[in-house]
Amino acid sequence: MERITRKELFYPSLIIIGIAAIAYLPFITQLGFYRDDWYQIWAGTTQGSYTLIKMFSIDRPALGILYALTHKLLGSNLIFWQLFAFFTRVIVSIDLYWLLQLVWPEQKKPCLIISSLFLIYPGYLEQPFADTSINLFIAYGLSLFSIMMSLYANKARKTIHQILFITLAIITGFLYLLIFEYLIGMEIVRISLIFLIDQKNQKIKKDPDRVPRIIKQLIPYAALLLIFIVWRLFFFKNTKCLRTKNLPLRDK
Repeated sequence: MERITRKELFYPSLIIIGIAAIAYLPFITQLGFYRDDWYQIWAGTTQGSYTLIKMFSIDRPALGILYALTHKLLGSNLIFWQLFAFFTRVIVSIDLYWLLQLVWPEQKKPCLIISSLFLIYPGYLEQPFADTSINLFIAYGLSLFSIMMSLYANKARKTIHQILFITLAIITGFLYLLIFEYLIGMEIVRISLIFLIDQKNQKIKKDPDRVPRIIKQLIPYAALLLIFIVWRLFFFKNTKCLRTKNLPLRDK
């Protein structure tokens, strides 16, 4: 992996910001609250932020805390929600570009194209749902950052740096899983990229102890995944599933 310099990240970031501005800003003042945004904004405004925590405690408690924090920050001001959603999309797309450059440093244009497509897809179909989409993009961003820290940990030569990057990877990895457990497939992306980077390094310098080394690298993330799965399946009581299970068939 090549080092990502400030210059290599600065100009692509400007391009991503420019594309986002063209795609999302021209009619941003004409947007409102839609679909799931309504009941969350209503609950937070009329009954307080704690209500949002209580609402999501039955299946995704971390998501409720995140909703409460964002509502505390933005209130019910529509333009604040839309602008915050805009900046969240931009930051996550830059995050993706950074990650792609770590894996394919020689493919700058394709990495920028992929990040730009991620930025605008699915475009206007999802843009207006600011309250709902912000938390999803925050979870995306945490997952991408966690994977990025894993790659930096593999690259680091000093033990202190390895510990720092692995710690950041585990913390952000656990956070994104707590917010949206269905993003667990990102752990497959993490493992695949670690193997890919190792394969590229093998072409430069053969390592006879490759398999034990990769297993050692994956141990912290395997432990993270195992702890989360055990907690989610055996310790966390998903009362939403219990309620649905006990409903008559016609009410499900």
